[in-house]
Amino acid sequence: MNDIVEYGLREAYKSMKSMDKLAQIDPMIEWESLRPLMKDLYRNDTIKGGRPDIDEIVMIKTLFLQSMYNLPDESMEKELYNRIDFRNFLHYPEIIPDSRTIWLFRRDYHQRERIRSYGNIYGRIWRIMALL
Repeated sequence: MNDIVEYGLREAYKSMKSMDKLAQIDPMIEWESLRPLMKDLYRNDTIKGGRPDIDEIVMIKTLFLQSMYNLPDESMEKELYNRIDFRNFLHYPEIIPDSRTIWLFRRDYHQRERIRSYGNIYGRIWRIMALL
């Protein structure tokens, strides 16, 4: 992300941080512990061309936000651009997932979840949420 834009977003966020529920949730979940579970699910062979993948943690967090706020893919993309608290929750990624990327990631996750157990990632996250 452009340094000046990122700085502006972070400064604007400071004034609303105390009201942000997502800022309280983020440190309660060990997001990095989910990365190995998603490693083989989400990869793009960029040697053959194409855009590199968006970070797995950004994608998992995006699906979590989408589930929490009950947003369709197109609205999720829009909210990721418009809401400072969403950007902060994702740690200000350089690339914001578009609606098609969100749809494909969710589809692949659910297809593989049926075939193999990924330790039910969302089950883990929602159990933590129930403790709040």
